[in-house]
Amino acid sequence: STEAGVILAPFADALNHSVTRPHTRMHDCGSFLTFTAEVDIQAGEEVLNCYGEHGNTQWLLNGGFVEEPNPFDEVLNCYG
Repeated sequence: STEAGVILAPFADALNHSVTRPHTRMHDCGSFLTFTAEVDIQAGEEVLNCYGEHGNTQWLLNGGFVEEPNPFDEVLNCYG
């Protein structure tokens, strides 16, 4: 659930992420997750899921990967 923040979902975590060319999108329905196909998927084709529109900092910290290119990537500036 979005109330929980970050969760581990054993089946959902098996799908590779793509924000630029996903086949499916994950939807948080509170007590369960759904995956909806947005394009035709051919037999034997790798299924790519969009887990959300986030920058590479979040993907690296929470998922252990980065996506290139990532249109939602950001640069953090710290002034002190």
